[in-house]
Amino acid sequence: MYVGKGVHVMQQTGYTDWFQRVTRTAYYRDRMKNSERRGEGAAIVATALAVSFFLAHQLWGTGFFISAFGPFEIALFYAAISFGFVAAAARALQGRRNRARPLEVSGILLAVLFSAWFFAVFPFDFSDFGDVVPLSLGFLISWIPAGGVKVLLVAGAVGATAGAVYTSIPFFSVSSMIRREESEELSLMDTPFHE
Repeated sequence: MYVGKGVHVMQQTGYTDWFQRVTRTAYYRDRMKNSERRGEGAAIVATALAVSFFLAHQLWGTGFFISAFGPFEIALFYAAISFGFVAAAARALQGRRNRARPLEVSGILLAVLFSAWFFAVFPFDFSDFGDVVPLSLGFLISWIPAGGVKVLLVAGAVGATAGAVYTSIPFFSVSSMIRREESEELSLMDTPFHE
């Protein structure tokens, strides 16, 4: 029976189960191209814009954040948003994905806590969401319903939990493969495992 070339190569190299395929893929993608590293800069800029948007709401007292937005909520809110900056900066500076995975997982777990806590407390008034942008652009975001945001918070908590598990899975295995490669025991980068 014929199996595809990629499957045949994986069978020859012994990487046939799901965990091994995920690990091997993560290993191959660990070294980032310069274009990918520059792309992380876009994530950093997007994070800075998001933080600026919410800081403007807070500093201008628009009413978007209600009284339930206390010191703990402030710290959790900005930490969860800003952690994307930390992980992106680590990937961009190091040029390696696996080294930034612990930061990425920490950020994802922070997002889970953020989503669960803000679903329960919900310290926002979305009728004021577009108040910090020019009037000509406010209509683009002023329609967002609070109920829809609560659904997104639940979906975000579930998705982030799955993302934390999936991101954690290859960390130790890929770290081990990288150490073996660096000690010249293994050279997997020269042997493609899929088409």
